[in-house]
Amino acid sequence: MSRVSRAKVIDQAKVNKVFDHYLSLPLIEELGVSDHECNPPIDRSQKDYMHKFQFLAVCKDLGIPLDDIKPFFLLYSLNAKEVPHFISRQEFVGSMVALGCESIAELKAQAGRFDPDFLETKSRDFANFYNWFFDFNREIRSFTTKTFVRVLKKEEVLDLLPLILSEQRSQHVKDFLNFLANYTPASGPAITTLSKDSWRSFLDFSNSVKSDLSDYSEDMAWPVLFDEFVRWKKSS
Repeated sequence: MSRVSRAKVIDQAKVNKVFDHYLSLPLIEELGVSDHECNPPIDRSQKDYMHKFQFLAVCKDLGIPLDDIKPFFLLYSLNAKEVPHFISRQEFVGSMVALGCESIAELKAQAGRFDPDFLETKSRDFANFYNWFFDFNREIRSFTTKTFVRVLKKEEVLDLLPLILSEQRSQHVKDFLNFLANYTPASGPAITTLSKDSWRSFLDFSNSVKSDLSDYSEDMAWPVLFDEFVRWKKSS
């Protein structure tokens, strides 16, 4: 008689203890930052949501670099979607169970699968991560009602876009960031925010428009922002 392999039964109480452990760590000792220096500030009375800065301690124990996109990709892989800047207890525990892990050591054994460098820029998987990254970094209007700002501030885009879309992934990103930072429209309001539609469209723009912009057409229904960007680049 052949043996039937059985999936490991995960003790969710152990996973909850892992979550509680990282909630309790003093960030000033782990990462050199205080709770009030984090954006948004950490509320220690909140027991069911782990702040992204608290999550960095998880990444540190996993050996994941803290200064690039990889911590965000791990958050994405663990299904952190409910509240920007946080992973909920339910998301963390559910993902650990799905991965068959009840400890950080077991998660570390699977760390190789949490590397976004393997994703092709034109793939649907990368696009999904790229769009999630926008949502995850939105400002929280109300934690209680789970309402969030629908745009990113220009200053946030200048910090975040090159983190997820390097010059190796986009031949336009350097110029686009320069445009956002320095462009002053002849008429109309200055650029102060970026919508999700424009964020999403920039990935499409990067994947489809030649570096010399020779195949760009304003008749292709790009957001107006890109018409302005192309005119600015051609005139500079």
